[in-house]
Amino acid sequence: MIGVFVLLVSVLFQTLGAHMLQAQFSIEKSHHAAVSLRFAYDGTEVIQFNYTTNQFMATEPLAKSFAEQLNSDQKKVRRYIRYGSFANLVSDVVLRAARQLIAKPSVNITAHRLHSGKDPLHLICNVNGFYPRGINATWLCNGDAFEQEVLRSRILPNTDGTFQVLFQISIAPRSSDTYTCQVEHSSSPDKLTAIWAPKMKSWPTYGYVTGIVFMILGIIALVGGICRWRGVWTQGEANHLYVESERTPSPIPN
Repeated sequence: MIGVFVLLVSVLFQTLGAHMLQAQFSIEKSHHAAVSLRFAYDGTEVIQFNYTTNQFMATEPLAKSFAEQLNSDQKKVRRYIRYGSFANLVSDVVLRAARQLIAKPSVNITAHRLHSGKDPLHLICNVNGFYPRGINATWLCNGDAFEQEVLRSRILPNTDGTFQVLFQISIAPRSSDTYTCQVEHSSSPDKLTAIWAPKMKSWPTYGYVTGIVFMILGIIALVGGICRWRGVWTQGEANHLYVESERTPSPIPN
């Protein structure tokens, strides 16, 4: 089954580097009947086998001639029809595994400013590593719903089978504001949150600096006071000696 698709890609898309090949088996939920088998290249569907018409159908113009070639080979067509008979078994296995698989997301907020100055600040809530795919997130400002536009990215798959998504808002933050990204997902009965607030000046750091400045000023003042005191004391001592010298009688000459 996959061999046909690999052959198709190697013929039509002769590109270098790493690429992703995907196959998707669609099943009717009501009676577990196969609907289609789709093949995609780097996220773009190329060709599919439709179980209603039992025919290959090209969904990319480059694959049209290849689909016609596959339809002319009745042996291959019958083989893909047989694949559809396993739809019931495949759906049971997949659904059973899906019910047991669940992953709680991590929630982080990062702040970005595109340009310096007074441009809006962009807060991005990165929700990563969740399964199943369905998820919802809400931005709060000071505990209330954020009223402005919230940009949401597409839900993208991770290599481990989990998903990730981004929620972005643009703000002009004030020192008293607090922003919360609140996420709801089936993996957790409680809402998952991440909180962001503008960074304030750290008082301990500035306290140390202020203390050092005052200490230096105190030392300068102390040194100046000592020098002034010594000057006054020296002047006082000189005056005292001068007075003493006046009081001492001069020797009588012989």
